Amino acid sequence: MSESENKPKQLEIFTIFDTDYHLVAANYFVVAFTGQGDISIDFMVQNISTPERVIYELDDKRNIGNEIHRYPEGEKMVRRVQSGVLLSCDGALALSDLLQKQVANYKKTLTDR
Repeated sequence: MSESENKPKQLEIFTIFDTDYHLVAANYFVVAFTGQGDISIDFMVQNISTPERVIYELDDKRNIGNEIHRYPEGEKMVRRVQSGVLLSCDGALALSDLLQKQVANYKKTLTDR
């Protein structure tokens, strides 16, 4: 038998999740280059801030009525940074290619229905 015939024909890879692993929601992200030429991606949730306090009118039956005042006043747009990833340029390019293929496959399944 030749050496190539003795080599295994399969490779089994196991996936083990770190105990600190968690899924992070994000609807916004910021990309920047580091001084070393890597790419940093910060994933965030962008939304209108929740007020610290709100004062409402109460009627005689103690039912909540109209809003009188909120603290702080007005609405603020908040970007809460959830997580960040540091990638090499090659890694970022590979991730970009993978995401483009996944999205194209997903869109194809939607049109095939």
